This record gives sequence, structure tokens and C-alpha cells, in this order.
Amino acid sequence: MKLQRCVNGHFYDGDKYSSCPHCQNAGLQGSSNDETVTVPLNRTPGAVSSGTIPVGMGGGNTVPVNYSDESVTMPITQPAQGSRMPVMNNSGNGGMVSMPDDEGKTIGIYGNVFENKPAPKPSKDEYAGQTSPCAGWLVCVGGMHVGRDFRLYVGRNTIGRSDSNSVALSGDTSVSKEPQAIIVYEPQGNRFFAVPGTARSLAYVNGQVLLAQTQLNKNDIIELGGTKLMLIPCCDEKFNWNTVFAK
Repeated sequence: MKLQRCVNGHFYDGDKYSSCPHCQNAGLQGSSNDETVTVPLNRTPGAVSSGTIPVGMGGGNTVPVNYSDESVTMPITQPAQGSRMPVMNNSGNGGMVSMPDDEGKTIGIYGNVFENKPAPKPSKDEYAGQTSPCAGWLVCVGGMHVGRDFRLYVGRNTIGRSDSNSVALSGDTSVSKEPQAIIVYEPQGNRFFAVPGTARSLAYVNGQVLLAQTQLNKNDIIELGGTKLMLIPCCDEKFNWNTVFAK
């Protein structure tokens, strides 16, 4: 059998037909100079009106056919590496567009948290008046300052909405302007404490109301208004500034 393919994509027996019988039945114009394709020797003849052709790209890909013989293979040309493959667009006009090459752009996984805004940068003079070393950080894990970190120093660190506080939660109007809580790092004992502030509003440590001095541990949560802050110590059982300054 001489298997041929017409200009409309139909397969037919060239020994039996001089032009495509499918096109004739559908009222289409076939071609007598159709392309000859190969049939594997171990094929099993059959009678199917539609099916798939394995195209041999290594991934089991198939293409739809409408022919009168089964298991016909169709040679294809694989695109060169790095080339563009034409695909149908979604404009509804049947146009063709090209898939752009990967541009190697990196997308931050926390973009939805920060709304693609850059992390806040400290002002040039933010630490200009620093008179004691860094003892640790409070990292905001809930509220409108989420993702920001606030530096804690040796001694008393007030937390409130006013810029006069050591930790200024200026964007959260549910936090008092006056100190609502105080975080203390005591260097001799190498310990952190939470102390109630002078404001009328309450603060909470790990869900418990802060009414008296409470010792803090790593990852403890201090909550004020709509803001949640997690303690991340710099000074702990493995490091403290006493060993540095004693040298």
C-alpha cells in the first residue's frame, strides 16, 4: 500500500485512489501530488475513522488523525533548542504568537506579603545615637508591620506608636502612643523580660495579659493592639556582650 497524505491532512491509499477520497466526500479539493509517508512493517491493518498517531518525541505525544489504517507513524522535525514555538493566542482571532524565552527573572516568594514593596531601610541617623550594643530583635509576625524587624538594645526598650519609643509601631493606630510594653535586656543575668508600659492599653505575652514582669524566651510573642512581635535574641546562652567587652 502506498500511503499518502493530502494537503488537508487526510491519509489514504495512493494505490487505490488518485486523489484524497476524504476531501471528495466532504466536497473539498484534494491533491494528486500528495506527500508520501511511511508505514511500519509490523503494522496491523484496521479500519478506524479517527485516532492518534504516536510521533516519537520521547514523551508519548500523539497527534489526531482521520485515516483508514492503524498505527501509522509520522516523522516530525523537532525544534532547535532555544527556538520559539508558535502557539494559539487567546484573542479569539485565530492569530499565532510566540512563546518568549525564559528571561531568568527571579520572583520573591514573599511578594504577596509585602505587596512587592521593598523592605524598609533605616534612615542614615537611625543608629547614630546608639549608646549600647544590640541585644536582639523584635520581628513583626502579625499586623501592618509584618516582616519588619526592630532592634533591641541593652537595658529598657519601650514599645508604642509614637516615634519617641524604642520600637515605634507608627502605622498601627490600635497601639498606644505612650509605651504599651517595655522589653528589658538585663546583661548581668543575660535575660530578657517584658514589663507593662505606662499606657492604659494592655499588652500580652503568648496570649496571657502582661500585668507584671515576665521573663521572655526565644520566639515568645508580644502582642499590642493589632501587632504581634516575636523575640529573636542576639544574646543567649551561646553569646553575650560581657565576654566581648571583658577582653
